[in-house]
Amino acid sequence: MADKTISAAAQWYARLCADDADAADVAAHGRWLAADPEHARIWRQVERLRGTLGAAPARLAADTLNRADHHFARRRAALRSGLGAVALFGAGGVLAWRTLPVERLAASYLADYRMGAGERRELLLADGTLLWLDSASAVDVAMDARGRHVTVHAGEILIDTEHAAPGLPPLRVTTLHGTVRPLGTRFTVNRQDACTRVAVLRHAVELRPANGATPLRLNAGEQGVLEASGARRAGVVLGEPDAWTRGLLIVDGMRLAEFIAQLDRYRPGRLRCDDAVAALRVSGAFPIDDTDRALAAVERALPVRVSRFTRYYTRVVARG
Repeated sequence: MADKTISAAAQWYARLCADDADAADVAAHGRWLAADPEHARIWRQVERLRGTLGAAPARLAADTLNRADHHFARRRAALRSGLGAVALFGAGGVLAWRTLPVERLAASYLADYRMGAGERRELLLADGTLLWLDSASAVDVAMDARGRHVTVHAGEILIDTEHAAPGLPPLRVTTLHGTVRPLGTRFTVNRQDACTRVAVLRHAVELRPANGATPLRLNAGEQGVLEASGARRAGVVLGEPDAWTRGLLIVDGMRLAEFIAQLDRYRPGRLRCDDAVAALRVSGAFPIDDTDRALAAVERALPVRVSRFTRYYTRVVARG
């Protein structure tokens, strides 16, 4: 019974976190919760665990869960000890994270530094480099005689090497898509599913694609992309891409859909935008440490309404 309930909870979590989830899904989930006290008990464990898995995207795809069955089987004993939901979602949530290979998922989950949803952190590394970690980021840091290496498994970071000690081996920032070599600089690295985006705020960096293609130099004010095909320029830096280090999301004429997608990174659960209002434009400085306040500001400025269906599912819709 416990196994079936946990499996059902996983399916409901996947459904509620899907991009096309709607009020009917929320109502059906409510009926499932009310049907059995055990459903509500397991769901409370899911919600608690969601906080500890903050950096993992909430989408637990059903096909991924099915492929992970053999991992669940090894945890059956834990299910009977009262840690069932934690065991299952601890495995399933990680395995479903962006549907990446198990080895990379484990590396992200067990990274040296891993931020939950809405968490940020500033680090002073042993060599004097400043490293900021944004919400839902995961990185490993290695500083020794052999070199200085930061591996970004997920999310976005900001690096400032201005005060790093001289005479050390070159710093390398690596993702699945390649390596960023700073040339005395301040820059952001945003590790996405299909590519890695780099914005240079001061001095320069060199992008070295993982496939061995020709390196690309980016100077201050330029953006670039590392992807499977190599490295390419992506125009000039717009706005303040490092504003998140100060607790702000600063936008100027951004489409509401894109703004909501960015704000979603700083909030547990899912924040979505209806197609009917997606093209509206947003400008201003919004607090990412209080996303409800940011949404309230959007509500005041635009003809939209913020609908909160559950603690973990919010949708911005047309006012009316």
